[in-house]
Amino acid sequence: MRMPPNLETITFCLAMLATGLTGTPFGHAQAPGVVIAEQSKKGRDRADDKIREAVAELDAAGQLVGAKDLSAQMSKPLSRRLTLPARFEVSLGASEIAKKARASVMRVGWSY
Repeated sequence: MRMPPNLETITFCLAMLATGLTGTPFGHAQAPGVVIAEQSKKGRDRADDKIREAVAELDAAGQLVGAKDLSAQMSKPLSRRLTLPARFEVSLGASEIAKKARASVMRVGWSY
């Protein structure tokens, strides 16, 4: 049969819980200089509006590939040499990796 917890066990459990909860807000705090992406529909619509504006500027400048040119390029694919950037000599921290990931992502397509 199980024994009920004694005062020492309860005190120890409460101390561990208090220690864990004390560090929690700091462990998940926002890093300085990191933009918080708004995940609401309005925030996503603003991001889509920026993409539409950029596409409209490219279209006005004649820098977009037309449907006929694209189908011609797809029917005769060319092999090309890719030059990848040099690898980093030092390890990056989590915040640097997150900044590079955010800067390199572009969402293309329809949003539902």
